[in-house]
Amino acid sequence: MLFRVFRIAVLGVLATADIATAQEHFEFWSFLDHGRPITRCAENSAAHKSATARLNRLEELFGRLKPSDGNAAREALHALLKTECFLFSSEIQDLPSPDSAASAKDWADRGGFEWLWSYLEFPKLGTLPDLQPHVVLPPDVRPTLTLENARDHVLSPFLCSSADVRCGIEAKGWRARAELAFAGPLDPDWSDEPNTRLSTECMAKAALETSERKYMTWHACLQGNRIKAAAFPIGDFKSPVSGWLIISGRRGHYEFCDSTSAYDLETGTAVVFESCSDLALKPGGSVDRDATNKARVDRVRAGRVSIENLREAAWMLLLSAEVKPIELRPRTFPLPSSLEPKLFAGEGPRFLSVSGMNTSMTTLGWRLVNPAGRSYSGQQTWARSYEPAEDHAANLINVFEESLVEGCVSRRPPDPSVIKTTKVTALAEDLYSSELPAEYSEAHARWRTLKPCPR
Repeated sequence: MLFRVFRIAVLGVLATADIATAQEHFEFWSFLDHGRPITRCAENSAAHKSATARLNRLEELFGRLKPSDGNAAREALHALLKTECFLFSSEIQDLPSPDSAASAKDWADRGGFEWLWSYLEFPKLGTLPDLQPHVVLPPDVRPTLTLENARDHVLSPFLCSSADVRCGIEAKGWRARAELAFAGPLDPDWSDEPNTRLSTECMAKAALETSERKYMTWHACLQGNRIKAAAFPIGDFKSPVSGWLIISGRRGHYEFCDSTSAYDLETGTAVVFESCSDLALKPGGSVDRDATNKARVDRVRAGRVSIENLREAAWMLLLSAEVKPIELRPRTFPLPSSLEPKLFAGEGPRFLSVSGMNTSMTTLGWRLVNPAGRSYSGQQTWARSYEPAEDHAANLINVFEESLVEGCVSRRPPDPSVIKTTKVTALAEDLYSSELPAEYSEAHARWRTLKPCPR
């Protein structure tokens, strides 16, 4: 039995997506001379009146978008941002770029225009008569994942056409449950206090800058410290209804089980092989592998699990990599009276978030063999990664595994040769795909001893 490597903390890594976002931002605003001062439009100026009329027209356009108008919506939005009164929007690090009409409408419905209007007039919020100007950060754009927009996507067998209202209907409840899980417990603080507190904290960072660059530092700090929510892309997704879900890896730390399991999505047939032990430690704290392996207790089980729970978990594993952290709604922050809103084109800090992993986490490898004509693989942090989609998938795995009713084997799992030779599409990062065939072969040899169901 192979020893699984524990996950190690990694801090401050600049993700590929962050690099792509920065590049898109740079290219879009490259027409501005580097270092050019940018200030807000004066109210009641000719430019301000023209911008008001143009923004009204854009809002009307978004209100009557047809499914084929995705490119037109994006181009009209980007054209507006390049006009005089909206150059100040270059302070936003994530350029809003809807990839479909549905994405554009979704962004508008979640408050995109509230952000645009704030460049023509600061919203004034607070308690009368002491209203205070506020800056607005926009909601993020959600990408579209439908057959029309992503026909060549690796998950295309599970994508729905936006015109097919019944496609994926069996998974709509799963999606609603996942979104509730992503949201976490309701925040009892419905006030603006968190935004006010963040504004104050970012002002402390800005205090270290020169007077002309205080605003840029403050605003970048606001953007980098927002708490985003996990969200699915736009589109509906079919349930996987066939194939075998194989899960292999270590669960636990000092007390652990190395396990390999296979589950049939058609019948709910389940076969499980576990090899459990406690870590034996040498003086000084290093692991005594010989003693640990000598103490192993092996167990083989079979039976059936809930088909619906199994399919829901497989569905979530397939989609986990497509769930992204985004800002779902606009955020408003009080503008400190000492700050003059001023930018310099091509300058300003980028505040990037960092993430860490606890070394007691382990990684499971999983493979979905031959659903809809393809096979997929991925990895799953166990038991918790503090990434909403991955944690929800882990919870769903636990739910269907707990439903196991032990009994005979109604359908034999695939031969190890199938696992070794079938072409697999890796979803996102998959460090353990090469280990899984060997672990599966070892487990399969144990499953041969299991009693088949009478015909």
